[in-house]
Amino acid sequence: MSTVSRTVDRVSNEVDSSGRTISWLIFNAGVAEVIGFDWLLVLKQTLDPLMLFTLPRYMIERVGSMTADGIGLIFQANVFGHYYIVPSTQPTHT
Repeated sequence: MSTVSRTVDRVSNEVDSSGRTISWLIFNAGVAEVIGFDWLLVLKQTLDPLMLFTLPRYMIERVGSMTADGIGLIFQANVFGHYYIVPSTQPTHT
């Protein structure tokens, strides 16, 4: 069982045992392992502020990080968690 699934199961059980229901699920994730910046690209992108904040190309990111359970860190946070939480919390949806 992955770290995400253990956490989701714990939260689902807490909500279920409390008698509460979930009316809304808002999925928002954005994990990145930024290890540095390409300052020349930062300067270039300041000429286009929209791109600077919406599609930054100046971040240097670590690639291939895995969680303790062997799932890619970025995938687990940005995709798998969302995929797993819906069926896990289904009984508590209103």
